Amino acid sequence: MFEYRYHNLEGFDDVTQHILGSSNYFQWALSNLMEMGMPVNLRGFFYLRTAVGLVLSDPTYMRSITKRLYHDVGILENTTGSRVERAVRHAIDITFEKGNTEFLHTVFRNSINPDTGRPSNGSFISTMAEKLRIEIMKGELTLDE
Repeated sequence: MFEYRYHNLEGFDDVTQHILGSSNYFQWALSNLMEMGMPVNLRGFFYLRTAVGLVLSDPTYMRSITKRLYHDVGILENTTGSRVERAVRHAIDITFEKGNTEFLHTVFRNSINPDTGRPSNGSFISTMAEKLRIEIMKGELTLDE
């Protein structure tokens, strides 16, 4: 089976390594982002996949998105935190302009800003992490290999 290798994963705790190394998590993230209509050729697609996994492993990332979450995604993806932030914003913008509207409104119904027509980066990431956490709690998904 295909396995994605992150840059510098050994610097993270065991829980984070387990989640980001899980092929079930990798498949879940890919299928959900693709079902939303997010183009796979955008860097933000992959950065979001990584960010959701980090938030799942440690929810305190949501307290410091700009300085901690984007920074750690940048370490894992071999880029900078500011590039991560911009690419994530761009991917969310494109997805809410051209994506699967029905699926997006089902998942993000209460976190869409009426002025922009999309959730903030933080709302998008936390909603996806919570969706994953609920599926794990229901037994619909396991992160074991």
